[in-house]
Parts: sequence; structure tokens; C-alpha cells
Amino acid sequence: MQEKGCTFIYGPHEGLEFELPQAGEWMIGRDTEAELHLQDDLISRQHVRLAFGPESLELVDLGSTNGTFVNGYRVRQCQLECGDHIVVGKHILKIVAKEHLSNSGLGINSPALIRQFLTQGKTGSSLAESVDLSAVPLAGFLQLLGIVKYTGRVLLHGASRGRLMFEEGQLLSASVNEELHLSPEQALEKILRSADGHLKLDDVSDDAKHVEHFRETTAQLIEQIVDEQKKVKHLWSELPLPEDILVLAKPLPIDLGTLSANHIRVVQLVHDFGRITEMLDQSPLKEFECLEGLKNLLQKGIVKVGTNS
Repeated sequence: MQEKGCTFIYGPHEGLEFELPQAGEWMIGRDTEAELHLQDDLISRQHVRLAFGPESLELVDLGSTNGTFVNGYRVRQCQLECGDHIVVGKHILKIVAKEHLSNSGLGINSPALIRQFLTQGKTGSSLAESVDLSAVPLAGFLQLLGIVKYTGRVLLHGASRGRLMFEEGQLLSASVNEELHLSPEQALEKILRSADGHLKLDDVSDDAKHVEHFRETTAQLIEQIVDEQKKVKHLWSELPLPEDILVLAKPLPIDLGTLSANHIRVVQLVHDFGRITEMLDQSPLKEFECLEGLKNLLQKGIVKVGTNS
């Protein structure tokens, strides 16, 4: 089994790295006996158990109050792999290959040593005002804002520019580049596709008017979109290349009146734009809805790959 390590990538102990054992169990919690003792009121005394085996690394949530999130999902139990992100309280940790630890993390391989560094972490409940999305996963960070009951705006600066509004940890609204044709659900989905740029937290006054668009909890919203993003990755493998030109079949093999409203919208997008990337930019649908509809239309022979001439 590949030897693993762990690094705090966000929170009071950001930058702390250490090795993980290949046998035994560690607990994360506020309990002073916990191997990873975190002084954080948002973490339960016995929050998470990590079980190390020769071929596995298992995480088990121990009935924590605020939950444990892995790669955007709230989990009770899961197997961890290198690259996975864990959110507990106001901390985000990343599982990495031991060989990817910096020199400062190598040799830090026992709870006693780790505790020495944890006692040197920052205290207080304030959040970092700027977040680098190349280092911190957006889905995990938004789940963290739900846990800490953040109130204020989150501004996205990057290839896309967007804005999210939170109140007491509840995500209320989302917008992108002032693109009025995007619904709040579409805007949130597009923001969560962002893997570059940075976020800025911007407090708002208590009397600022907050428009509520979402009814689901923050955790439910993020999990739903992360789920769709997984399906989108699979869909891309079944679709033409982004640079391919798409055209409508002539004559059409089916009466368009028999299609769903979403499929009719995709037909219109193919007619107007012809390339998948341009279709997504202008689509009134979420990415998953658009690509799933396109796959269906290709299977029915309504849409075909044209020529680049």
C-alpha cells in the first residue's frame, strides 16, 4: 500500500503536515485524549475515527453534531485515497502520498509530535478572508461555511466572476458575471465548476436585504451539484469533442412535439451555436441537463456531428 500523509490546507493549522501510520486507529476530536486533538467548538469531543490498515484507510464519523464531509459529501463511513479532502469544523485536511509531503512533514509521525504543532496553531473563530482555489476545494470550503454558520458574501475572482450570499450558514443565492439568463441553480453549478482563481469573503451589514432563492440546505445543494459533476465527467466521454460542429438531421427523424421541454432547448442550442462549449455558455439549463439531453438527441439521430468546413 502506498504510504500516506496528511496536510491541513485550510483553517487555524493551515500548512501543518504529518505522516500517517499503516496500522492502528486515530481519533479526531476535542477530547484531550484524541490523537488529533483540535480545539474547535464546532468539532465533537469524539468526532472522527481513522482506521489504518495495510491496504486501506477508513474514516468513520462517530455521530458528530456538525458532520464530516469528504470531497463535498457528508459521510458516515468511507475509504480514503490520496487526493481526498476532509472537512471537520473549520478545518480542511487533504490526504496525500507520503512522498508529496514537504521536508517539514517528514518525520512528524506520532500523535505526541503532532500535538506539539497543534498547540502552536492560531486561535479564534475568524476565517481567512481570501481563499486560493488551486489549493482549497471549492465544494469543501462552501460546506465549511455552512458548518461555521457564515453570514456574508463570497466573491469569486477568476475565469468566472460570481457571487454567493450566505446567512447563518445557509446559501441563499448565487449569480455569475451578472448573467441574468442564468437561474440561481445554474449560477451555483457554474461557480462550482471553477477550479482556478480565488474567493474573497465580504461581510454585509445586518440590515442588508437578503434575497432567498434556495430552499435546500447548503449541504444538500453542494452534494447535489457534486453528484451531477461526477455524472458530467462520464457524459463527456460519450459525446463528440468540444471543437466538433453539431448539426440537426435533415429531415428530422422524429416529431419535435414529442420531445421534452429540456430536449427542445438543446435542439435550439444546437441550431444556434453548434459547438458544445458555446452551447453550455448560453444554455438556460445546467451543464448536466444540457449534456444529458444532447446525448439523448444524438442517440435518436436528431443531432449529428457535421463537418468543420
